[in-house]
Amino acid sequence: MENVTIKDIAQKAGVSHTTVSRALNDSSLISEKTKKAIRDIADKMNYVPNLSAKSLVRVRSYNIGVFFSSLVEATSSDFVYTIIKSVSGNVPTQYSVLFNGIDKLSTSYDVTSANYDGVLVISQRKDDDVLIERIRMAGVPVVVINRKLEDAAIDNVYCDEASGISEAVAYLIANGHRDIAYVKGSESSMSTVRRYEGFIKEMEKQGVLIHEEWVLAGDYSAESGYQGMKKLLQNEPRPTAVMLASDAVAFGAMRAVRELGYHIPRDISLVGFDDGFLAAYSYPPLTSISRPIEKMASEGSKQLLDLIENKEHIPKQICYPVTLSVKASIQRRDDSKT
Repeated sequence: MENVTIKDIAQKAGVSHTTVSRALNDSSLISEKTKKAIRDIADKMNYVPNLSAKSLVRVRSYNIGVFFSSLVEATSSDFVYTIIKSVSGNVPTQYSVLFNGIDKLSTSYDVTSANYDGVLVISQRKDDDVLIERIRMAGVPVVVINRKLEDAAIDNVYCDEASGISEAVAYLIANGHRDIAYVKGSESSMSTVRRYEGFIKEMEKQGVLIHEEWVLAGDYSAESGYQGMKKLLQNEPRPTAVMLASDAVAFGAMRAVRELGYHIPRDISLVGFDDGFLAAYSYPPLTSISRPIEKMASEGSKQLLDLIENKEHIPKQICYPVTLSVKASIQRRDDSKT
């Protein structure tokens, strides 16, 4: 009888030969459930390891994939630019970095060890879990950035977006604002969910009424900020402050305020999210919540390179804090005038 090979086991198990190899070598990249299933198949097939094969050098593609949930929808240009800059600056020159939007991939698109040495997933949606699991099952090292995962076996780097919104709301309230509106981002984004949770939590904690008619849907675009702000200002009563889902949304809102003849911050105070480089150059400079995108991408790149180089590695879940960058778009509200 011919010797059973790893490829034979892979065919029987319906996984890649890389997954089988890692499972049999007790790699932390493979779940315990998958390891057990593969070992059981290997035992039944009377597999005998080829010890001489262990000395062979692993074939490398020297490609690193960077997959965004989307490169177009619910993604600010600042965010994409900062990720690309940070990853490109941290990955050694022998690697080619390939960027893709998950929403543009065909369902048959395969991420394998033959075409990628490792993958960074810049995740905004829970739907990305389907691709993340396929990457794991293929035995390809993967690190997920931006969205908190429930699976502690996957390297994960994210930030505390909810606490940033809470800090901004507390700052507005401390400055006399109690009539606060909120323009949300795309409902498909987990960032939208986390940020709105922070808004609700702090408003309730401070005992401030949430006006449901002042909570508007958006999509992280300047246009959604423009339209949302027009709606807020053309009706009575009006809020004295508005939380906006991103800096881009805030820039659109600023245009609407000026067109309708109001003044920032005398008539209305604004807070954005991201604190991109344009926030300091808007008029007036935009108060915004700063998240450490560059640090997250740098740390994710480092973790991925450790996985690729087979260094001793325990999966890490790292959460970075966010900070409120106060500029000129907030003015203290005199209670006697409210």
